[in-house]
Amino acid sequence: MHTIYGPYVNDFGKPGFYRVSFRIYGEGFLADESPVVILDVIQRPVFMTDENLVLLGQRIVRAKELTGKYRRFDVYCYVAGSGTHEYRCLVIPEAFDRNNHILRFDVIQVYRHVPSWDIF
Repeated sequence: MHTIYGPYVNDFGKPGFYRVSFRIYGEGFLADESPVVILDVIQRPVFMTDENLVLLGQRIVRAKELTGKYRRFDVYCYVAGSGTHEYRCLVIPEAFDRNNHILRFDVIQVYRHVPSWDIF
């Protein structure tokens, strides 16, 4: 059900805002608002357990955004700078038909993010 990248041992390095960019290709979807993929960044306080998962950021990719070319979809989050993290892609089963749709997950990149309110 999930395509999971990680866990990674403290790949953020220090506390702050981050942008996790997922590169996704989608083809064959209608140009509507229906949700197709849920992207999220989670923290696992205890390695390899499902106890006390912390959702740090989430984004829904809609059918109209999957246009037959690779695109980047960003999840913004604030992290404490420690812990184990996972980058996850959940394909919504009702929105995906193997015979009519193509989905490819390619690259995930993590960037330090400076919110506009920190610039001023």
